[in-house]
Amino acid sequence: MAAIGVHFGYTCACVAIFKDGRAEVVANDAGDRVTPAVVAYRDTEQIVGIAAKQGRVRNAANTVVKVKQVLGRSFEDPEVQTHKAESKCPLVNKGEKPMYEMTGETTRHVAPQDVAKLILHKMKETAQSALGADVTEAVITVPFEFAHAQKAALRAAAEAAGFRVLRLIHEPAAALLAYGIGQDCPSGKRYAMNY
Repeated sequence: MAAIGVHFGYTCACVAIFKDGRAEVVANDAGDRVTPAVVAYRDTEQIVGIAAKQGRVRNAANTVVKVKQVLGRSFEDPEVQTHKAESKCPLVNKGEKPMYEMTGETTRHVAPQDVAKLILHKMKETAQSALGADVTEAVITVPFEFAHAQKAALRAAAEAAGFRVLRLIHEPAAALLAYGIGQDCPSGKRYAMNY
């Protein structure tokens, strides 16, 4: 069984597989190597990725962007308040947790973790399409500054999407590993990460 690498960013997501001795970012169903981390809600369906981003103008109040900014945070967190002020999709307080308020035939509330789950499931489908087999194991990148609660929320979203998370790895470390930096090197060179 193959494991994949998933990057779930603020604006987009992508998935990589290990092929021919190197990591390869695979294309989604539209042929793009990155998928917008956007989810649009309608009364009977959720749309993820390019179609959600393209329909954002017509359905702005029910379209979630930059969910990673609020994932695993309390409603009073300054990042959540910034996101609330910038988002066209209403963000409300439910038990000290941020929830997106979707309107339509009925009003419903969606947790950021549930939005993240849909994006991660889309990445799972992209990887399975590229590999031609079911994929359950994944390594997922997280920002270096993510707190424990944010990492736990991302892990829970990935598990709800059908992944068995092998490891959460900091994004700078993932970038180094993608290029083989830090591996045993006969030249004995050392590399440093600057932020």
